Amino acid sequence: MLSGLGVPDARGYLSGYSYFTSSDAKPSSKATNRVVKVNVSSDVMVSEIVGPRVMKGGQAVESKAGMSADLKRSVLSVDGVDYPSKRADGAAG
Repeated sequence: MLSGLGVPDARGYLSGYSYFTSSDAKPSSKATNRVVKVNVSSDVMVSEIVGPRVMKGGQAVESKAGMSADLKRSVLSVDGVDYPSKRADGAAG
């Protein structure tokens, strides 16, 4: 989770979620909720995350960054930067 209760997320919303799944899922009826289809191949999940709206060419557009997760190595990568996970005891993976 990148934000907590009462703290706006990267898009400025106070409530809502992004649900990443490789399965077919029914879209949410709430505009702030997003169901994101991901591709999983060789234990690597590939998708994108959506950030705040930015001005581009005079129009407000969603900013996006590539995201992948190496499920074997337990590493999340966002926009080319790796974020390895740590176990509760502080060890990697």
